[in-house]
Amino acid sequence: ASAFALASAAAAAEAAAAAVKAAKEGALASLDGLVDDPYALWAKAAEVVKSQTSAGMVYVGNLVKEEAPLAELPEDDDGTDPEEPEDAGEEPEPEAAEGEEPNPDPFGYAAKHISYAAAAPGSEMMVGKTLKRPTLPEGAEEGTPLPPAPVTFNVPDGKVPAVDISNVLYKMKEVTFFGPIPRVGAYYASSLNLPSGEVSALLCADTLQTKGSGKPFTLEEKDFITAVALKVSANMGEIDAKVQKYVADAIEAHAPPPPPEEGEEPAAEEPPAEEPPAEEGEEV
Repeated sequence: ASAFALASAAAAAEAAAAAVKAAKEGALASLDGLVDDPYALWAKAAEVVKSQTSAGMVYVGNLVKEEAPLAELPEDDDGTDPEEPEDAGEEPEPEAAEGEEPNPDPFGYAAKHISYAAAAPGSEMMVGKTLKRPTLPEGAEEGTPLPPAPVTFNVPDGKVPAVDISNVLYKMKEVTFFGPIPRVGAYYASSLNLPSGEVSALLCADTLQTKGSGKPFTLEEKDFITAVALKVSANMGEIDAKVQKYVADAIEAHAPPPPPEEGEEPAAEEPPAEEPPAEEGEEV
């Protein structure tokens, strides 16, 4: 009887594991074809992670460049642009000197903040919130170091491939809490990358109480979040390719005709089409 019970328990466990695997594969497959709107893609990814893990909240943060404030116009400025000199034009990019160090921040992450743009159902309170890098107070002495950035910036800054914190209360100085009271729970953030390698956004999940269990994510859950991030990154690559093609086609469609080659007559403009004569009794 005990052997039969053990065999039945093993079979039930195997069936449960197969059902979990099938559910996760189906959830990943639901992201197929979402290659038109990145916000719809991000929202669906957040929903998928929430449905297949113990996360209480799941949300996507978009890396956005800080907008420089508009300069004030002088009182006598009429708002028109000054005439450019005849030799004005774009200055060529300076070439890197031989042996020169490569740009440590080619994608300009230092000037970007994280704007939360999509979320799973129940996590909508994160949409519209912003996570910014610290700045020096006004009047700070030259050479004063910046305070450390919130831990999520460690991913685009290349310090870690993903942020994995089992209990955020142990990282109070590194984690930004958007709620009124810090709560126990885990936090995991994985990068969403473009084909160029640029970190474009971050898929974030937490188990903070009271919406979550407060427990750490399991290895299987973190692997699944990573799998979703990879799937989303692939879809974002297709979206980016579509945008690039659209821009290239638009530029080509509005480009002026090429100048005639030497000795070639310029193409004559086609005369406007003549209107047909008016029929009898028709007003002209």
